[in-house]
Amino acid sequence: MAAAATMLAGVDRWVWDVRSFWADQKVATGVMPAGSPQVQVMRRVEGLAAHGSTAVIALTASAIDELDRRHGGVVSSKARVVTTCVDLDRFGLSDPPPGLLRVLLAGTLNRYYDVESMLGLVAELRRRSPVEFVVASPGDTDWEDELATIEASRVSATPGEMAELVSACHVGLSVCRDDVGASLLAAMPTKIGEFLASGRPVVVNPGLVDAAQMLERDGCGIAFGSSSETGVVDAADRLEDLLADPRTPARCRSLAESHFDLDRGVDALVEVYTALGA
Repeated sequence: MAAAATMLAGVDRWVWDVRSFWADQKVATGVMPAGSPQVQVMRRVEGLAAHGSTAVIALTASAIDELDRRHGGVVSSKARVVTTCVDLDRFGLSDPPPGLLRVLLAGTLNRYYDVESMLGLVAELRRRSPVEFVVASPGDTDWEDELATIEASRVSATPGEMAELVSACHVGLSVCRDDVGASLLAAMPTKIGEFLASGRPVVVNPGLVDAAQMLERDGCGIAFGSSSETGVVDAADRLEDLLADPRTPARCRSLAESHFDLDRGVDALVEVYTALGA
């Protein structure tokens, strides 16, 4: 919508900041029907933005590849990845807390997430040892009965309290649905960087392609979900191995520093806009 307003205003040089595949996400979550007039209009706007923008910023490399595929390869030559970032001073590296395993699901819990897979993983971990499943979600969700059945610990946390909450847990969950199509390619949940900066491994779904690849590559988490070739037992095994490795927190922090650092993100944005002005 911002891109549409910019083009209607006749701005000559502008940056298209692609925070998501908006129309795809609305269709996937049932907000708009596929093929509806609203979706057709937004598809048209996307195409005009791909061709008419001076520069493009995306959260993932996969988003740039998908835009190239959709729009004749016009995006990658003017695009740059500036992903969701974290304040590394605020979310500091800390040792995992003593005591029972604490698994954290933080943030808005909507129909974009694969709640069934996350609950299944928690249940498998609990079959092996005591686990506290901490859910920090604002307001009620569509899964209150399921969360009550699994005896989730519901907490509330302000943005200023999130760093302390993350450091009080051992692992973070960010498992989205793998059946929501291309909209996942542009997604990089902010919580991933926050978990990593604190030294905590993360569980994501395979459809979060960029996140899944870097977490698996660097030994900072696992990919698991409804479309995963890894079953819940194997996923729990791999997660337990990561949690037992004393080097995992340092690896997670290193990945946050190299990929999710707020200062680097700001520098990259400044470079894009400086080039635009020149």
